[in-house]
Amino acid sequence: MVDIFHFKPKRELDAEQNLKDFIHQCKYDLTVFGKELDWSQWHWKGVIQFTKIGINSRAAKQKDALDSRFIDFAKAYFRYQQGHNPTEAKYEMRALRALEVALLQVTNSAKISGISLVVMNEAVEVIRDKYSGGGRYHVGRELEYLAKFITENNLVATYIGDWKNPILREKDKNKTGAKAKAARLKKLLSDEALY
Repeated sequence: MVDIFHFKPKRELDAEQNLKDFIHQCKYDLTVFGKELDWSQWHWKGVIQFTKIGINSRAAKQKDALDSRFIDFAKAYFRYQQGHNPTEAKYEMRALRALEVALLQVTNSAKISGISLVVMNEAVEVIRDKYSGGGRYHVGRELEYLAKFITENNLVATYIGDWKNPILREKDKNKTGAKAKAARLKKLLSDEALY
């Protein structure tokens, strides 16, 4: 049985202390991925690697790990989200990687406390640069969820809870309905052309 909890920030505490509490609870109270999970490792075997964006997972080394000022937050957020909503794609890790790059580019520090709207918008540019196709939208959506989560739980002092993902979802190619049927028929050759 996996132990999970719903984080409840203490409104009387500042964001820095709530962030420390969140990381501590995710490290010691959650058992998602097993009780024997070694938190200190940058590579959780069979789960995920906490490496920088663009690193090939097969060739990753410890030097490729996320910034030391960011990695504990990334581990806590990832473990918490996977405990509450487990997914195969793990887009939240991709969002975290893009956010780390953006923090470093904008603030010269990977501390999550440096997050701002400028950082969020820079993260979108990183996503557009590093990911392709429909994945961009999903990573951007996870970044939006992250912004809302850290704001609602008072993990950062800056309010970014209403930031929206500007990356549009790609149009589905398999549409249904009268308009879609008409569009498909329009692409077909006429009967005369077939004969």
